[in-house]
Amino acid sequence: NNVRPAIGCEWNMEFIGPDTPVLPSRSVELKFPLFHSKLTMTCCKGLLHKHILQKYKQMKKASDEDATKNMKKLYDGFILYNPGLGHENLKSHWHSTLKYILSSGAPVVLTAHSGLDSERDWDVLHEMLMDLGQNDRISSLLPYVTNMFSSRLEFQDPLSEIPHVVRPNHSLLTIPALK
Repeated sequence: NNVRPAIGCEWNMEFIGPDTPVLPSRSVELKFPLFHSKLTMTCCKGLLHKHILQKYKQMKKASDEDATKNMKKLYDGFILYNPGLGHENLKSHWHSTLKYILSSGAPVVLTAHSGLDSERDWDVLHEMLMDLGQNDRISSLLPYVTNMFSSRLEFQDPLSEIPHVVRPNHSLLTIPALK
């Protein structure tokens, strides 16, 4: 009998944002003879840095001596859909969250609504990476590219003082993990 133990993995995805609907957590399990996997999805309404702060306080309350160190390892990666990091009406909301995300050293995938949005976001990312002393990540960055999976719906940016057409997930950028 050559029975191998099942290989498995567990995925936990948290959808966090000010417009994220509050839904009950859902788990799905896939079981096969040699492989099993579990995916849990949780939706949280709010800002990521406030969500992180709440988790940090819970860890400290539970006497986690390495809470600060463990907070940076809380997530394996981040995906930011059309965040508007450099948008004049959204920029101030992103500073703390972006600092946490980039400080964690985890890989990041970002999309932008347009070429203008990607340029503004690029400038904010570059400046924050410089401030954090992550020059290696800057040198390995490739510019935003057109996302072939973007929406085909186009509309005027309702928040911009500079009129321009936007398209959800128009462009894509990946920031590799910190070495």
